[in-house]
Amino acid sequence: MISRATHLAVGKIHSSFALKGGVKIKPYSNDISHFKSFKNRSLLLLRHDTQKELLVMHVEFKGDWPILFFQGYTNPEIAQSDLKGGELYVPRELASPLKKDEFYLSDLIGMQVLHDGKLIGICTSYFDVAHTIIEVKQEEKIVYFPFIKEYFNAPDFAHNQVELIKGDLLE
Repeated sequence: MISRATHLAVGKIHSSFALKGGVKIKPYSNDISHFKSFKNRSLLLLRHDTQKELLVMHVEFKGDWPILFFQGYTNPEIAQSDLKGGELYVPRELASPLKKDEFYLSDLIGMQVLHDGKLIGICTSYFDVAHTIIEVKQEEKIVYFPFIKEYFNAPDFAHNQVELIKGDLLE
């Protein structure tokens, strides 16, 4: 299975694109220029708990959408049925470079979420709406928190934890 230590999720396949079997990617990063470096590289696709290796043959851009063409996919209907909804993972060295004090949101997954030094749960997922929301699995339920600086300290990657500083969100 894909290891988050060696690979990073860079986007989700949104739909097929073009008559030659390309797919439109919903990127997880605002900087999509690094998608150019994926040409002639293998990416991992995770879809319905199945992992598949895909070789990128060509990369294009349509506005803010990267378009990837994979070896063996030359028909849009097959690309749509086989790939749509799948999450793409790249080796970390191909991911968008980070600036100082930046981190990949996917690195929050598996992190302990604390409040006043006490474990309240484990971050299991995240999604973006107006801002990032993290999903935290507690013993018997799943709760959601806005991941903004007013509510959370910066993640402590050395200790694999992040501190919730607004306890009223627990009520």
